[in-house]
Amino acid sequence: MPSQFLAMFLWQLISQTYLYILGIYMIKLTEIIAFEWDQGNKDKNFYTHNVTQSESEQVFFNRPVLLHFDKKHSSYKETIYALLGKTNENRKLFIAFTVRNNLVRIISARDMTVKEKKRYEEHEKKSKA
Repeated sequence: MPSQFLAMFLWQLISQTYLYILGIYMIKLTEIIAFEWDQGNKDKNFYTHNVTQSESEQVFFNRPVLLHFDKKHSSYKETIYALLGKTNENRKLFIAFTVRNNLVRIISARDMTVKEKKRYEEHEKKSKA
């Protein structure tokens, strides 16, 4: 997927140059250029959760999405984000990711839990209104 499409999506998602999360951490949206996969995470997500690389990437381009800073799993070395969204086939997924060297690096992708799905569906209803 061309890098400008990812950058354009993220720009439209927030409509600001920076996404501030809890007023401390931020993603500079205009500098994100593509996805990066390591073989271990790509295989793990498929074999453990039956989520393909393509499905994981689709979630970033389908609306609506919920994006949160993952305080529990972040450290001073790396900020982790949690994304709730859906694939082109409306499969509702949870995506954990980080941004390294201007690349989105997906750490984990799985189906949403019941609680996550409820929260996402509430957000989905509000965004349609």
